[in-house]
Amino acid sequence: MPGSNLEKAASVAEAACRRIGSDKRLLRELVERTANSSALFGLCECHDLDDKIVLHDDLPRGYRIRLRLANDEQYERAHNHRFPFAAYVLHGTYFQQWYRIQGTPSELTRPEDVTTLARRVERAGAAFTISADALHSTQTTPRTISLMICGPAVRDKSFIINMDSGKVWEKIGRKDETAKQIADCRMTRAVFDQWVKYMISVGVM
Repeated sequence: MPGSNLEKAASVAEAACRRIGSDKRLLRELVERTANSSALFGLCECHDLDDKIVLHDDLPRGYRIRLRLANDEQYERAHNHRFPFAAYVLHGTYFQQWYRIQGTPSELTRPEDVTTLARRVERAGAAFTISADALHSTQTTPRTISLMICGPAVRDKSFIINMDSGKVWEKIGRKDETAKQIADCRMTRAVFDQWVKYMISVGVM
């Protein structure tokens, strides 16, 4: 999704998200393909707020398709992204906030430097696109599931601030991570299977 033509790219990407996410048979086939692909399964990750199942990886051509699987624990974390992306909510609810930040985001940024500009609720069936330049937060109901199409990275690092604790950190892409960093967030087969079972139980696939 080239940043110079985000509106046009967003329309195409959101339509693709809806097409894939609304076809339960196709989605299940893609998840099964990931289960049987060492390359795709090796890209699946677990994090504090969410887990990720990668369904297609073609970053040389400019995109990656993945499922975002929200965990039970959620907190307000203002952040930007290394890449633009489109998302389609398959199950659950998103509570999004957009911010303006005073100065350049850095380790010196504090929650009081961040001003909330808007809030929006995105329920199952909603599709939206986020620019890599946007500063936002996404909290969800537990185990919310969405399909994402991610565009090419436009920066090496993303900025993140915990609005409760004030902790600031950066997120880098996998190509810049150490072997330990990759291993620490790698999804296990047991977690993958639990998510598959859950998605079937709620009718996502």
